[in-house]
Amino acid sequence: MQLGNSPNTSRILFIATLLLILTTRLPFLSIDLGLDTDAYGVVIVSDLIRTTGVYMASRIPGFPLTEYLYSLVTLSKNPFLYNFLTALISLIGIATYGLIVKHLIGRDVLVSMLAFALIPAIFINSTNAMDYLWGLTFILIAFYLVLIGVPIWGGISLGLAIGARITSGAMLIPFIGYLWLSKGRGSQNHKKSIVKLSFFTLITGLICFLPVINRYGPAFFNYYHQEYPSPYIMIYHIYKLFGVLGSVAIALGIFFIYRDRNLKISSPGNENQNNLKALSITCVAAIFIYLLAYLYFPDQAGYLIPIIPFLLLLLQMKITVRHYRILLMLFLLSPFLVGIQKGSGIKLGPYESHFTLKGPTLINRELRLDRKKKLTEIIVSAQNLNDATKIVTASYYPLFQYATRLNPKLEGKFVGFMSRSDYNRDSLFTIYYLIDDVAEYNKTVTGFSLKNQGVKKFCEYKTL
Repeated sequence: MQLGNSPNTSRILFIATLLLILTTRLPFLSIDLGLDTDAYGVVIVSDLIRTTGVYMASRIPGFPLTEYLYSLVTLSKNPFLYNFLTALISLIGIATYGLIVKHLIGRDVLVSMLAFALIPAIFINSTNAMDYLWGLTFILIAFYLVLIGVPIWGGISLGLAIGARITSGAMLIPFIGYLWLSKGRGSQNHKKSIVKLSFFTLITGLICFLPVINRYGPAFFNYYHQEYPSPYIMIYHIYKLFGVLGSVAIALGIFFIYRDRNLKISSPGNENQNNLKALSITCVAAIFIYLLAYLYFPDQAGYLIPIIPFLLLLLQMKITVRHYRILLMLFLLSPFLVGIQKGSGIKLGPYESHFTLKGPTLINRELRLDRKKKLTEIIVSAQNLNDATKIVTASYYPLFQYATRLNPKLEGKFVGFMSRSDYNRDSLFTIYYLIDDVAEYNKTVTGFSLKNQGVKKFCEYKTL
């Protein structure tokens, strides 16, 4: 699908594609803040910033850009506004990706933009309150500005990406590499561009993080390191990024790169062949850096989201148009068809799972609706308990912090983890653990077994 011949037609088609993408997000925006409990932490902290005027991080190392921007929203039972802000910022990122494709490759712009928007990790994380798409959007804006020769604003945008997610700063290395390799290697103008890009990236990122540094000092850069996950979890993370069909498309794409390696792939975009070589190196460097960081700490599939646009661009530059259009069809179908659900079947990490015809985004919506129903039932039950009751919730605690800020009657009834000293201190309280997962995780983190103390389970759900 090409942009129209006239500028007006091009703009209309471009805007229509963006509106179509936004429409696909609407059924998700009012359900909840997402399945990742960190999203609730961001919103809770943002509300505290709004009401107290004092910065605090939702989690270390801090995500100040999103935490401050969300503080402009008044806390509500309806999560629509938070999710809509994410949807809007992701739409800007998707539009920027379209401009990058138009500038570099010059063909299949709208369908490439649509395929990028429908990659399951992009789709799902553009409908919740997590910060992945905030960081990615500013990375893409920075990349486009670097491509068109505006390094100062590119640096400011990359600095804002750091404010959203500090790991976005890693993109400075590939961007510097592109400036060095393209259009007159190491020329005086390019050296100036590198200095401008680097300076404005670092100074903008530093300004974003001043509240974090002021509050936590150098300790803000610390992070916790969990047990290294099994290879099955890492395979599952690839699925969470691309879905089943999208993962097949990536595998096919790698095969096509090998098969088409001796072909000269022409590009009608605005970059000459030397620049396209520099761009290929830039894309490979971006992918390699984030893969390396993920392998060091493979906790979340979302950590790999920044590689997605660079992987798609690399495929589009390195394989034939016919082959790339085969991949595009798989990417377009990937959020809606063929997914993996928990249940009897193959073992992925701690859970058994099975294949289903429903795609990842449809499964995500079902899980969010199911959790919303369960949380409503738990909160109604908790309201009827006397004040001398505590329910241990472990990693689900942000869900109940959010509910408590909306309903003061729940104050003090939910706690996160409980150690032996906490248990002894609260000996006059009736204590429950929320579900079996909570009791096990609490023991892993604190070394204290609630079950061994005869603590009862609050509800019979297997998971939230």
